[in-house]
Amino acid sequence: MGFTCVVPGGDGVLYAVTDTGDLLFYRDLDRTGTPRWANGGVGKLIGTGWGRFTKIVNGGDGVLYGITEDGGLWFYRDLARDGTARWANSGVGRQISTAWQGFRDVVGGGGGILYALTDAGDVLIYRDADRTGGVSWALTGQKIRTGWGAVRRVIDGGDGVIYGLTNTGALLFFRDQFRDGTPAVDRGGAGSTIGQGWSSFALAVGGGGGVIYAITPDGFLLFYKDLARDGSMQWANNGIGSSIGAGWLLTGAALTTQGYPRPLSVAPGERVQFHVSSRVDYDVTYLRLGQGDGKVVGELKAVRGQVQVPRADAWGDGCGWQPSFALTVPTTWTSGIYSARCRDASGVDSHLVFVVRPRVARTGRVAVLASTNTWNAYNDWGGRSKYSTPPGPRLSAERPNPWTSPVDDGELNHLTRAELWVTAWLESASYPLDFYSDADFHRGIPDFAKYPVVVLNTHPEYWTTTMLDRLVTYIAGGGSVLYLGGNGVFEAVTLDSTGTTMTVLGGNANNPRQQSYLRNLTPPRPERAVLGVGYRFDNYMTFAPYEVLEPAHRALRGTGLARGALIGQTGHNGPASGWEMDTAIAGTAPDGVTVFAASQADDRGAPPSGTVVLARGTNPGYGADMTFRDTPAGGIVFCAGSLSFGGSLAVDPALQRIVRNVLDESLGL
Repeated sequence: MGFTCVVPGGDGVLYAVTDTGDLLFYRDLDRTGTPRWANGGVGKLIGTGWGRFTKIVNGGDGVLYGITEDGGLWFYRDLARDGTARWANSGVGRQISTAWQGFRDVVGGGGGILYALTDAGDVLIYRDADRTGGVSWALTGQKIRTGWGAVRRVIDGGDGVIYGLTNTGALLFFRDQFRDGTPAVDRGGAGSTIGQGWSSFALAVGGGGGVIYAITPDGFLLFYKDLARDGSMQWANNGIGSSIGAGWLLTGAALTTQGYPRPLSVAPGERVQFHVSSRVDYDVTYLRLGQGDGKVVGELKAVRGQVQVPRADAWGDGCGWQPSFALTVPTTWTSGIYSARCRDASGVDSHLVFVVRPRVARTGRVAVLASTNTWNAYNDWGGRSKYSTPPGPRLSAERPNPWTSPVDDGELNHLTRAELWVTAWLESASYPLDFYSDADFHRGIPDFAKYPVVVLNTHPEYWTTTMLDRLVTYIAGGGSVLYLGGNGVFEAVTLDSTGTTMTVLGGNANNPRQQSYLRNLTPPRPERAVLGVGYRFDNYMTFAPYEVLEPAHRALRGTGLARGALIGQTGHNGPASGWEMDTAIAGTAPDGVTVFAASQADDRGAPPSGTVVLARGTNPGYGADMTFRDTPAGGIVFCAGSLSFGGSLAVDPALQRIVRNVLDESLGL
């Protein structure tokens, strides 16, 4: 059984129309992300013949408005709202308006309010004053906002809140302040971006009170909750959807374009295939990502769309889709992070991001690791991620990953977009870079001993112990490491022989996360003992500049900074010491079998001798430690210790000079 549409009814109620036109009643009893359903989660049949509507809209208090293909607006009211078929007017619909077929989208606003989005990007407000099936309208299409042309769907948030979903997958927050037809909304109607990656869902509907229910293409029902409801980005469960149901397949549901590359990392002369599901034909533009929107390096016109159904557990097993188009990487392409951007006639984009290695190892002198393990860990496409409830104990890279979008929306970012801020600056500073994936480093492709410098970028959180062994060996052999991020080399995972499937939590979703921290393995492998800094979470999501502690150190040569000077005061992600931060302060917990977390005294691992703290974040409690260490083998280990460092590096001259000093010395310049 599939559904043609799913409609919220408020207070956890969801109405679903089956592909045979039956109307089923469901109710999420908890509304917290815990899967607890009325009637054991079994839909109750409360109506038939609902397949005639092209759109069904929640009117609140059991009211449902149905829109027919010819534009008729019909009124119904579920009096029971408990799964019992008890309707106003004996279940007979009453037509209360016409000409509703021409809108891009329509949602309810409660209390008889309907918001309609036109193709021109105008938002109109209507109000059914009768709400019994009579024809009495208090508001009849007053224009309350223009300029919403980028929004393709609207989601009812209740109390005047409207969420807009753009072509690029951004989730915008709007608020109709007056709800009486007055053309004024919060923040001038521009809309605050409070989420990304929402284009990966087949459907998203509002549940009231900040709750949004999202349905994945493979039928998982996810729960989200906007805690702030004021345009700031404050989500329950850190914005990760909680899986509260399965089997919610939408008939014919497939996003305009969604897909993935295989393999994720490829060298010039090798072939990469792209596996795409799409309702419509689309054009492909190949981009080398970095500055701005990237550099166009190739095109493919009019690829025929093909809807592909993912496997039931695509999050762990991969989608299993057939290839839609392929590319033999030209030998003229330089190493970098690339995208196959798929765009349909309506302008909707989907980025299929992949890594191009150098044709010959050490084309450049600086090897940069793309944090592809972390990209995979945060990807909840298919219903599960490392952070979903429950988490996926194994996660496949062979599924769409909207989190790798390179689009710079001006909001916080810790994945691909954030890595590009770092690499774009490095390349603008004329450093020759070679790019590799985490899986490449895990498999020893190539021999990294050939590189004087390895850069760990932004958020290298998930590592295999083999990767850690290679890093230790690399440093012992005289290699230099620049760790330009935070919360790195933190949690142990395993990769399969192809590097496409990552196992987390020891393969058991019920295992406590702390058991997988590298500091808690047997024997313990604390990252602080290798890098000089280690993650602590007790000042999560604070942001502040660094304070200079060692102005005479050679890493600060030419900066003109004095002790106490503040650096990294701005950046794409805010001040440079922020979000997730690492400290050189030694953990006091002893080695042994006890499992420790990452907070204050509940921490283990000391930095190697000779570690110098150049600067420290001025965050409350403690801040990120910027450290420098000369290794016995003649290399350097430099650590920024902050997730937001790269966003500041892109714009802050003092940070740029410090990184230049370290890189130049490491390269013998």
